[in-house]
Amino acid sequence: MVKSYPEYSYDLADELIEAMAPYRADGVVALVKEKSLAGPDPEVFREAGERAASAAVEAGKTYRDRTGEMIDLVAAKTGLAFPTVMQRYLEIWLLCTGLAEKWQLKQATLRGIVYEVAQCAVRERAGQEWPLTGTAACGRYCEGALETMVAKLGLDLGVEREDLDGQQGLCRFTITPRQCSF
Repeated sequence: MVKSYPEYSYDLADELIEAMAPYRADGVVALVKEKSLAGPDPEVFREAGERAASAAVEAGKTYRDRTGEMIDLVAAKTGLAFPTVMQRYLEIWLLCTGLAEKWQLKQATLRGIVYEVAQCAVRERAGQEWPLTGTAACGRYCEGALETMVAKLGLDLGVEREDLDGQQGLCRFTITPRQCSF
């Protein structure tokens, strides 16, 4: 017989989702539009990603569910925060911002996390706002977000982004430990 644990919530807290609302695609593009002088500025996209990642880490630590508690407990006991802690905050960022309407985790091992985004709301909105140049600059949003998330979590990881098909919106992200003993 399966025992359930009704005293625990494994869902993301509503407050966490609400805290991330300003970092959805429309908010990101509005910020870039407001701060960019002429066309989409890649550095403003990066800054927006940094803000979103900071908010995701802060909200994820403030509004914790049972899954987050267990990930942190296991990481503390084993000394292995990667890939589980990074994957946790990556998923908070992706799910709560609605950034990636279609994404797939390809790998989550001690050697690295690899995920692909096939439908990106930020890229789509940027392309609507700036048809010729918006999609080229939006990759800086994700790069800034991931690098900030790594720093906020105190992990020594490298982040790479690969644009798999130009203007169509398929990106691959690889997050790997800088020091690997195997």
